[in-house]
Amino acid sequence: VIGSNLYRKLENEGMPLGPKVIRHQVKGYAFHSNKRVVAIPQDPFSPIYTVFRGMTPKPCVDEYVSFDKYLLDNAIKSGANHASELVEDIILPDRDREKPSIKLREGTKMEEVDLVVGAFGVNSRLSKEWDFGYSPPKSWHACQGEIEVEPRFIKERHRDMIHIFTLGEKKVKFVAFTPKGRFV
Repeated sequence: VIGSNLYRKLENEGMPLGPKVIRHQVKGYAFHSNKRVVAIPQDPFSPIYTVFRGMTPKPCVDEYVSFDKYLLDNAIKSGANHASELVEDIILPDRDREKPSIKLREGTKMEEVDLVVGAFGVNSRLSKEWDFGYSPPKSWHACQGEIEVEPRFIKERHRDMIHIFTLGEKKVKFVAFTPKGRFV
């Protein structure tokens, strides 16, 4: 879910989110408990958009671009180098003027870099080895999938809203249905 503030900031940075990235404009949230539903409509002047993260569903790999890929492509277009290899080690400099180095799994050579961005899961081995004050946030397991439905179903049954259900189960915090074009 992309809020209007992030949407505008990306646009101001020259990275407008177009129709290949934005999947749906959400009209609000509907919270479901076992006794009632509370609908919270979105301010029409502050739209909320939905996007695919990571990979897009298989039926539409060439049709859509995931938000993550869009950001990565823009970083590369702006001059960043991207190595899609597993990082074995990161050596942070001892002094302020030195640069960090990375060791990639496929190579034994250390590479000096200007910037290291850690885009990894909270349970990554590297996140546990770094000693610069990073504390992984509290987390829980999640299961996510895209289910293809008729767009009419999202308009009529979901009313273009994100639906969040509390089930009263200790092991299931909530279930959410987020409209994404022809997927929820």
